[in-house]
Amino acid sequence: MKALRAKLKSENGVTIVMALIFFLICAIIGGIVLTSSYANAGRLATARAERQAHLTIGSAAELLRAEILGSRYEVTRTEETHTRVEGTTAGDVPKPELSPNPKYDYKFTPGTTDSAMEEVLSNAAKAVYDHNKATVESPVAMPGEIEFTIAVTEFDDVSVSLTMDEEYNITAVLSLGEGTDAAYTTTLTIPARSEKMAVEAVSYLKYYTSTETAKDPETGEEVTYTVSEPWYYEITNFEHLTVSWEEAVIVKGGGAG
Repeated sequence: MKALRAKLKSENGVTIVMALIFFLICAIIGGIVLTSSYANAGRLATARAERQAHLTIGSAAELLRAEILGSRYEVTRTEETHTRVEGTTAGDVPKPELSPNPKYDYKFTPGTTDSAMEEVLSNAAKAVYDHNKATVESPVAMPGEIEFTIAVTEFDDVSVSLTMDEEYNITAVLSLGEGTDAAYTTTLTIPARSEKMAVEAVSYLKYYTSTETAKDPETGEEVTYTVSEPWYYEITNFEHLTVSWEEAVIVKGGGAG
C-alpha cells in the first residue's frame, strides 16, 4: 500500500508540471497572436492613412487642374505718335493728348466661371511679362513663388507652391503633411501655348476740335466758332500676346516614410 501511495504521489506531481508547461505554452502562443494582431492593426491604420492622404492630395491636384485649364491671358502693347496733316495751319489749336506711351492693356479670361485661380494666374502672368519688358532678348522666370492653400471640408488642407517660367509654363507642387521630409507630394505641370502678333507703322486720320471766340465783322458781337484740325495718328509699334493653358500632367511624388 505504501508503495502504491508513493506512486500516486509521484504521478500527481508529473501531472501538475505538465499542466503548468501546457499553460505556459498557451500563454506564449497567445502573446504572439496578440503581438501579431497589434502589428497588423498598426499596419492597417498606416495603410489607411496613406491611402487617405493620396486621395486627398490627388483630389486637390485634379481640382487645381480643372481651375487652370482653358484660361487665357492677353497683353496688348501700343505705341503712338501724331503729326499735323501737311498743308494745314497750326493756328492756336493745341496738340492732342496721347494715352500713356507705350500703352499696355492686360486681360485675363478664366477657364471656369468664378475661378478661384483668376487672381493668382493673372498676377503671375503679369509678373512674367512686366519683368521681361526690359529683357526681351533673355527672358527670365517669374520672380519668387506664389503659395496658397486648398481647403476642402472634412479633408486636410493641401499646401501649393506655384511657379511660372519665362515661357509661362506652370509648375505647382502640392504637399500634405508636416515638414518636407514627411510630406506627401504631387507635382502638377501645365505647359503654356503662346502666340504673338506684331504690326508696325499703321496710320489713321483723326480730327481734333477746339472752340475759339472772335468778333463778328458785321455786328461787332463776339461769337464762338469751332476749329477742326486734322492730325495723323501713327501706330509705330503694335504687339498682341495671347497665352493659354490647355493640358496638364500630374506626377505623384513620395509619401511619408
